[in-house]
Amino acid sequence: MKRTGFAMFRRRANRRFFQSHGYVVAFLAQSMLLYALLCLFAHAGLAMPKNNVYKRKVIGSLTFVYKSSLESALSDLFDHGMSECSRVAKDLGVTRLPGIEVRVAKGLAEFMYLQPKGADVPSWAVGVAHPGLDMIVINFGRTKSGDLANADSVLAHELSHVLLHHAVGGQRIPRWFDEGMAMREAGEWSFWRARALMGPTLTGGLIPLKNLDLGFPLDEEKARLAYAESVEFVAWLFEDQGIDKVHALLAGLRDGKPFLKALVSALGMPLRKLEAEWRSYLKMRFSWIPLLTSSAVMWFLISIVFLLVYFTRRTKSRRRLEAMELEDTMEVFSGFPDDDEPPPGRVLH
Repeated sequence: MKRTGFAMFRRRANRRFFQSHGYVVAFLAQSMLLYALLCLFAHAGLAMPKNNVYKRKVIGSLTFVYKSSLESALSDLFDHGMSECSRVAKDLGVTRLPGIEVRVAKGLAEFMYLQPKGADVPSWAVGVAHPGLDMIVINFGRTKSGDLANADSVLAHELSHVLLHHAVGGQRIPRWFDEGMAMREAGEWSFWRARALMGPTLTGGLIPLKNLDLGFPLDEEKARLAYAESVEFVAWLFEDQGIDKVHALLAGLRDGKPFLKALVSALGMPLRKLEAEWRSYLKMRFSWIPLLTSSAVMWFLISIVFLLVYFTRRTKSRRRLEAMELEDTMEVFSGFPDDDEPPPGRVLH
């Protein structure tokens, strides 16, 4: 009887609690369910718009997601995308291509909308890679001239981030190495990057690579130098050390070695020594520029140009005078009768 009475008391207490706080419990339950669904979608990268608005085209290991209105504009990207993917994978030693989703947006609003949940993306970005999700998002509206003229380069850059993630087995790598690889694969080299490197190279103002492990400076000029150093050093590694040693470095990372240890194992020297050799190479490469731009050399070159122009004009004038003298001589001789010509009025039989 006591147990029965206690059970009835507990049921009445629970009923009173739910009658007075039931809406709170219901709200918490709904919130937890919504949070679980959001976590599921964010983890899977499934923040995908309605299927009747976006199309999906599978080409090899790439799946393009885009609005039907961009179909014709993306034809070149469809044609070259897989070849770019294979080329980058070969450079990075990736033998098994993962399935990669390439979302194409037109404009900032759609660019942000197509990002996976929780992604922190700068508004000025042309493209962004999410290596952990094997996903790339390209902003159509940020490409040159408002079209996809440089879309191949953007795609190659972002593919490099994703494929490099697979090449190193998801291990952490320095920021300068990641960006340098991507810029090299995209062929992102220009005159302004050479200018950004020249001054600091000759004045000892280069940023140590170890200072670029976690991120790049916020200052625009220093950030430009950081990007230039990254791509130049990675390109030098490929040229000076060879692609086989670079692949050995990536294999060491994939096996779980920290970056600096994998570098020594693959290339036989620490980053400090490699960086010193690279800086010597840069000084040799840029040292002739101040020489050519000095005032003495400039006046010497001006003198050479002046002499070339003078002698060229003199040669043309001499040839012109010789031609005129020849014409005068021909006119003089034209006044004499030809010996083979019969005299006037005489007919030969």
